[in-house]
Amino acid sequence: MAVAQSRPAPRHVVLAHGAALGVYTLLALALTWPLALVWNQGFLGFTRSFQDGIQNVWNMWWMRWALDHGQSPFWNPSLYYPDGLQMYLQAISAPAALLALPVTYLAGPTAGYNAATITAAALTGYTVFLLVRAFVPGWKLPLLGGALVVASPFLLTRLLTNQLNLTSMQWLPLYMLALLRLEQRRTWGPVCAAAAVVALLILTDWYWTLVAVLYTIAWIGTGLARGPERGWLLRRYASLAAVVLVVTAPFFALIYQARAQLPIGSGQPSPVWDAYVRGFSLDGLGLLYPAAYQPLWATPVATFLDAVRPGPFSFEGSYTAVGWVLLALAALGVRWYGRTHWRLLVCAAVGYLFALGPTLHLLGRNTGIPLPYALLQNLPLISTARRPNLYAGPCLIIAAIFAALALQRLLAQRPAGRGALLLTLVIALATVELWPPKTHDTYLISRSPVVEALRARPGAVVDLPYERQESSRSLLNQMTHEQPIVGGYVSRRPRYDALRFMPHLAQLSAMQPWPQPDILDGAAALTAAQCAYPVRHVLVARAETTPQQLAGLAEVLRGIVGGPLQPASADAAYTRYELPSGGDCAPFLYLGRGWQAPESAQGQTWRWASDRSDLWLANPRPTAQGVTLEIEAEAYGVTGTSRLIKLERDTGPSASFTVGRERRVYRLFVAVAPGVQQLRLLAAATVDQATGRTLSLSVTRVRLVGATPLPGAR
Repeated sequence: MAVAQSRPAPRHVVLAHGAALGVYTLLALALTWPLALVWNQGFLGFTRSFQDGIQNVWNMWWMRWALDHGQSPFWNPSLYYPDGLQMYLQAISAPAALLALPVTYLAGPTAGYNAATITAAALTGYTVFLLVRAFVPGWKLPLLGGALVVASPFLLTRLLTNQLNLTSMQWLPLYMLALLRLEQRRTWGPVCAAAAVVALLILTDWYWTLVAVLYTIAWIGTGLARGPERGWLLRRYASLAAVVLVVTAPFFALIYQARAQLPIGSGQPSPVWDAYVRGFSLDGLGLLYPAAYQPLWATPVATFLDAVRPGPFSFEGSYTAVGWVLLALAALGVRWYGRTHWRLLVCAAVGYLFALGPTLHLLGRNTGIPLPYALLQNLPLISTARRPNLYAGPCLIIAAIFAALALQRLLAQRPAGRGALLLTLVIALATVELWPPKTHDTYLISRSPVVEALRARPGAVVDLPYERQESSRSLLNQMTHEQPIVGGYVSRRPRYDALRFMPHLAQLSAMQPWPQPDILDGAAALTAAQCAYPVRHVLVARAETTPQQLAGLAEVLRGIVGGPLQPASADAAYTRYELPSGGDCAPFLYLGRGWQAPESAQGQTWRWASDRSDLWLANPRPTAQGVTLEIEAEAYGVTGTSRLIKLERDTGPSASFTVGRERRVYRLFVAVAPGVQQLRLLAAATVDQATGRTLSLSVTRVRLVGATPLPGAR
């Protein structure tokens, strides 16, 4: 592919590049005005995106906290108490947070987030500028190409919806430039540079990483198809793959070690995620949609975009418009230079095809025509980044290249005066088309005195009502009190069995006591769980809580402390309860997945077990304990039926026993190490014809008795 040859750098090259960065910084400030007026107090955007904004402010706080405490930013012990959370697949935008770290230290995480947002937009423009200069020499046209990308409807939407990980698009054009240099220069520098950019992509977010992977496949495929120097190119690409593997292997090794907790995809279709994918798929005509925020026509355009959105989410999710001025110029560039730079067109076409999602939508109507993305959407890792429209990101960047090529030709065909007039006209039209909204919603970060007082009283905090949907209230409060919290709003929620099954966490988060009777001693388990994994503070958001929830919470708190518990403090926003903790707690157990709800008849209560029913053993003591596990059960089935039961665990020996049709108590000695361990009760099960349930045992009681330290345990 023919590209412009770079000239020797003039003496003022550093100043010129600095000026380009300054132009893009001023443009980003103008697009987000009046953000600069509240830069250390809050952030701007749409009200519906404030949760993401708080999450990104929290990302700045977390990076500073982790470094201050010598903690890896990719392991967070203060979220999802008591488990902690691996952050490898979360959208923490680590490079952006590190770049903004000086601002975060000097002026706080809110200022750090705003600085990171402006920096990401400015760097996106600058890296597009660098890429365009590889095709069009000079400064003016590449500078304009970068500006059209920064002000494009697509990137402005990312700015206004507080999606820092997606605003941080700068690594994608930089990676595209690195691939170009890889084929032009025979040194190892471009190989190492491309690998370094891959690492930055991974550390920023998986969305842009997967986009880069698809672009790489298309770029390599077109490069090898050309014919000349195919062997050398193949060795060059193999060298890149080897260096990328070396650079990223430690990160992927850590992901593999944490795979049990990470949401890397089950490979199974899900109606919920199918709807999500549809809502973030590009419409077949989506690149041509008008600018959505220009004050002159924002209202009718928003009405149109809401009518043609492909899913249940707001139109911003699937909105990927390029801008009409940029598209018109790019169309001229493709007409004149498409054959010369055909590889770019192929890469853009591949990205566009995958951006359409699993089926083709046209003006919001699902045609049902299957598309290649359907083959990928349930694959592990790929299924963590379910926004197909982002695969069109290279289309926007490539459009800037062809637009600059078209302007270069148009200017060369005209005298200097007319050329300047043409360039002025293009800038004026783009300015009118891409003018940002007149007003923005503003979120000002504030602190509750009740929450602030918790900083001096260490202990885990549960924010209620619990945030089962997207809400950043607990993260906002954590930046103030700096204590571990139950749950926490993250981009990709992990499996959180402790919240669902651990007695005190489950009942506190539901603000409702478990029904009794049950096959466990519920009161004893509630007290033991609080003793082992104490929640010290219960924060209740007054405006979000119903009287029924308050009554249920009062009953749960009564069960934990053994009597009524009065609030420890309150203000206009929050009521706080403080719970006791500590004590010598014996090992206890609680149920996990695979158990049916309790049933009762004639004074008897039981639960049906399935083919796999989990038991969790918790040992809060510092030494291993020996306990007896008692299970009172009978086999499901007709008279004479017996079932072989296997008790399996990840650590320690497994055990087997046979359960017959007569109800009896089975006792097994179990060694329990400190911490929480999972037991799996495995049995051959039968589908009940009347209910469709898979049943193996009827269990009427399960408990631990006789905890004693094991000989030699420390």
